[in-house]
Amino acid sequence: MVNDCVIEPEARCPGATLTMVSLAGEDLSGANLEGANLHASDLREVDLTGANLTDTDIGDSDLTEAKLVGADLTGAKLKDANLSRTDFTGATVSNGQLMAAYLCGTIMPNGSKNNSGCKVPTDTPSASTSASPGAGGPTITSFLPPDGSPPCPSSPPDAQVTVKIRYKVTGANEVDFLIDSVSTGDYYKPTGGTAELDFTCDKPSHRFTIIATGDGKKTKQVATVYRT
Repeated sequence: MVNDCVIEPEARCPGATLTMVSLAGEDLSGANLEGANLHASDLREVDLTGANLTDTDIGDSDLTEAKLVGADLTGAKLKDANLSRTDFTGATVSNGQLMAAYLCGTIMPNGSKNNSGCKVPTDTPSASTSASPGAGGPTITSFLPPDGSPPCPSSPPDAQVTVKIRYKVTGANEVDFLIDSVSTGDYYKPTGGTAELDFTCDKPSHRFTIIATGDGKKTKQVATVYRT
């Protein structure tokens, strides 16, 4: 049970407050969540098949590989939600709603796949992917996100904690880190070290990107880190 809502198939939780909670992997197929607030929640791999999500706020939530087949999302807010590999087959949702979110490998209501947002790779928790460097370009030999999840306090909701990311780079004269595509603006050793980066607890996850620049070429790796 989360905030008086029993998390189960066919759950009846209209108007429920479920912000910043983890429902990853839960079965909420056929649930009535009309008007519920799931803003900034962890909904990875959740099963919402046939669910009533009309007027629901799912903005800033992570729905990676979630299943919303046949769900009704009329009036739902999806702004800045992570819809990587989310399945909307047969769902009632407009293109406008979906385009306000992050789409990569997203299965649209008509069964087509939308990769319009795949400019920055997405990953499983604490895993990283890399872009292949060009000949003579820099190489990221190590990029290690923190083991485990950042221990966010229960309050305030926008508290910041520090995550430490270890890295090693060769052939670079500049290293930059991005948090959700925004540069930290700090200087980092071009050979390697430990970057201490801010993790704001108002979202279930943040994407951390390392960019190594050398010889006029860039190489990057991305990791997604989830809070507790």
